[in-house]
Amino acid sequence: MNAFRSVFGAYVRWRIRRGLDGVWVRGLEHALGAMERGPVVLAPTHVSWWDGMLLFPLDDALGRRGRVWMDAENLAKHSFFRPLGALPLDRSGASGLRRSVREASGWLSGPGRALWVFPQGKQTPSWLRPLELHPGAAFVARHTRATLLPVGLSYGFREAPVPSAVVSIGPPVDPEHLEGGLLRELAATDRFLACGAGGFEPLIGGASRGTEHSAASRMLALAVGRG
Repeated sequence: MNAFRSVFGAYVRWRIRRGLDGVWVRGLEHALGAMERGPVVLAPTHVSWWDGMLLFPLDDALGRRGRVWMDAENLAKHSFFRPLGALPLDRSGASGLRRSVREASGWLSGPGRALWVFPQGKQTPSWLRPLELHPGAAFVARHTRATLLPVGLSYGFREAPVPSAVVSIGPPVDPEHLEGGLLRELAATDRFLACGAGGFEPLIGGASRGTEHSAASRMLALAVGRG
């Protein structure tokens, strides 16, 4: 499993470097601190196909102690995600959901472990309000007494022809305040994309390519100005 995870993780980083202008993150200290005290449920917004890819470098940064809840039907079709850390989320009925909660709870019973749960359940534009959250993330956090952390994910164009990925991990919230926490973290990602503010650090590449395109943009502006 570890060898497969390492190989797939390297592939993911290669894909990210080819398709995104870097991954920028803030708030890893919130997750690491919470994981020192007990289990953690990380609840990211679900914006893009890229979201699942981002979980690999994020999990690396957190010590590879995470699993992700994945729709059971999709997991059955793509079973190779199992050894990569996916746990089935069976929403076909009450009994399936109970099995899913038991398996997730069993994983979270270990020290310093994390479970990623996309509470929106499907890809949703980051600007859409309300966020239309499903109760799964809040429920499993409450059921296992895990710390619940909101995670805002956004993508936006800065100074490159491909978008940057921006991840903001917030401080712990009570389950009933998850949406408010997510809105706060999304606002932070928007500020970063607009003006680079907010204490985000690069997790994966992109800085050199951004510099190249920034120089090209300045040259184009000078050329247009002279015209």
